Amino acid sequence: VLVYGGKGALGSSVVKAFKNRTGWQTISVDLAANPIAHVNILSKHHKQHNQWLDDADYVEKQLNDVTKHNSNIRAVICVAGGMHITKKKNF
Repeated sequence: VLVYGGKGALGSSVVKAFKNRTGWQTISVDLAANPIAHVNILSKHHKQHNQWLDDADYVEKQLNDVTKHNSNIRAVICVAGGMHITKKKNF
């Protein structure tokens, strides 16, 4: 299972739940590594639009490298948050 946002509170819980199931490998994609996950792909997470596209290419390449021996991803779960927006004054 690939968990996008796998280091945050919800993402860590999802990674842990799947890792505890027999036969599931966990791949976390986030800004920081999740020590519970079997594999971590660290996103560069650029804020400018054209750099987001570069980041998507980077994550895709890393994912291809990770899955080249076993390309069977049975689920993709996005739990990426956006809690950084709460730092804005008018939130």
